[in-house]
Amino acid sequence: MARWRKKRIPASVVAFILLLGVYGCKGSTTAGSKKIVVDSSVLAEKIVKDGDFDDELNQLENSQFGTIYEEVDAALVNKSCVYIGSGATAEQVVVVEAKDAESAKKVKDQLKEKLEEDRKENEGYLPKEIAKIDQAVLEVKGEYAILVVSKDSKQAEQVIDSECK
Repeated sequence: MARWRKKRIPASVVAFILLLGVYGCKGSTTAGSKKIVVDSSVLAEKIVKDGDFDDELNQLENSQFGTIYEEVDAALVNKSCVYIGSGATAEQVVVVEAKDAESAKKVKDQLKEKLEEDRKENEGYLPKEIAKIDQAVLEVKGEYAILVVSKDSKQAEQVIDSECK
């Protein structure tokens, strides 16, 4: 009868295989893309600094977010940073860090409601702002919902894409 020999796998080989598994998955999500991590304040400031705006935008106090963006469910939000104009334009920059990616999608939909409301308000009052609203950047990047109403939406998109890698 043939005897079966037990083969031993050295512990170092097992450790190496385990490390490959751990580090091979590091930084990836279920979709296989890396997680986007940005500071909402830094991103909003960069969009304002590098974007093209007619109005001078000023940062909104965090306590005022719910008053101006009442459509957004506060339970979905971890952190937000908002810059708004003087009221003479519809220009604004809104960066919301949501609880998770699903929440960010919901926040995006809620910001879209706000944008539609802004459109209605500006139709008779500031008709030249309608083009900016219609060309607004409204997107989700990971756990972030981002809204930018500016003169040049492509420039805003470039800033967002460069910062949300």
